[in-house]
Amino acid sequence: MLRPEYEMDNNAIERINRYISLSRRNSLFCGSHQGAKRAVLIYSLACSCRLNGINTFEYFKDILNKFVMVNPNTNKKYLRGLLPDKWKK
Repeated sequence: MLRPEYEMDNNAIERINRYISLSRRNSLFCGSHQGAKRAVLIYSLACSCRLNGINTFEYFKDILNKFVMVNPNTNKKYLRGLLPDKWKK
């Protein structure tokens, strides 16, 4: 094996795809294309939480309280700090 940092299997990806596949049935009821786009954003953040070992409920509880103060002029660095990999630190 030339690159030991790469794993021989793709179990992590399969687990993520399973999560998405299980939620696919629910996405039929998003109501609109805009609703589906919002659902994809939430699923993406939830998967990032799982990959980073973050409690998804605690993460969403915290960032939703912070999003109350967000406006169109909010600094992008502040918003990046709310992503799961940065929020953990």
